[in-house]
Amino acid sequence: MRKVQQFFQTSVYSGPVLAIIIFGVALALYSPHFLQVSNFVNISNQIAINIIIAVGMTILIISGGIDLSVGANVALTGVLVTLYFRGAPGGGSVLIGIAIGITCGALLGLINGLIVSVLKAPPFIATLGTSGVFRGIALVLSGGRPLMGVNEGFIRVFSGFVGRVPLQFIIALGIVLVGFITLNHLKIGRIAQATGGNERCVRTSGIRVERYKVILYVITGVLAAIGGMVLTSMMAVAEPIAGQFYELDAVAVVVMGGTLMQGGKGTVIGTLLGAVLLGIVRNGLNIIGVPANYQQLFVGLIILIAVVAGNRNKDRATQ
Repeated sequence: MRKVQQFFQTSVYSGPVLAIIIFGVALALYSPHFLQVSNFVNISNQIAINIIIAVGMTILIISGGIDLSVGANVALTGVLVTLYFRGAPGGGSVLIGIAIGITCGALLGLINGLIVSVLKAPPFIATLGTSGVFRGIALVLSGGRPLMGVNEGFIRVFSGFVGRVPLQFIIALGIVLVGFITLNHLKIGRIAQATGGNERCVRTSGIRVERYKVILYVITGVLAAIGGMVLTSMMAVAEPIAGQFYELDAVAVVVMGGTLMQGGKGTVIGTLLGAVLLGIVRNGLNIIGVPANYQQLFVGLIILIAVVAGNRNKDRATQ
């Protein structure tokens, strides 16, 4: 009990873990369906894409940036990959389709990174603008209609089950591991944390901050594209309007996981816990019977509460 008490008093993960326990116990008491294996499979299936996108968003926000175009990236990647499969003889190559998706995400991230680091545009405004551009391109290329004809092999790569565990959730956990290593054991991760904490100091030390900012936006773009390919494979169709509010969900779980919106502090594991918490909350709202429109209201409120709590914690730490 002493170790448990110490964990909740000192660990950066204590907030989301405590919230997961509280919501889990409450929902288990409200409905026996919550504890069924099929329900946990459903939750893991629903949060997989959010986890994938949020890992990149975590590292980016820690560095002091943000990308509000990830939802549009998801849509455009799905459209481009599906257009290739539809036009290629015999349904096309799975590897080429994946390469197209990753290249698309990298290019979109590169565009964001150059606008922010070279043109010195505020990240919030810049990526809000590119979101509209990317979404518009997806609508133009698809004619505003869903696109069928996704390669069956491509679908098997990004969706399905390993035993009773959704493959997309396993992919998400793999990306969490890579993100953890990147943030805590690689040079770019340390620079991201230092830049978010004090960019002027990093510049003074001779590090080319602009270059690393571009790389971080490219990483975020690639992860959003992977999320887009996962979504396309799960739906077996590319929707030009897919990915709406995905950026809101990503920011929500990042903040809920303890990452400061001001940058400089955060963890990928915290983001994973935030995604689990949001998944449980949404699952619980479905079990209770709350309409979908009100669910988005709850997500917004959660973000506000998490941001305020994060600011209060930061103020206490600096006193």
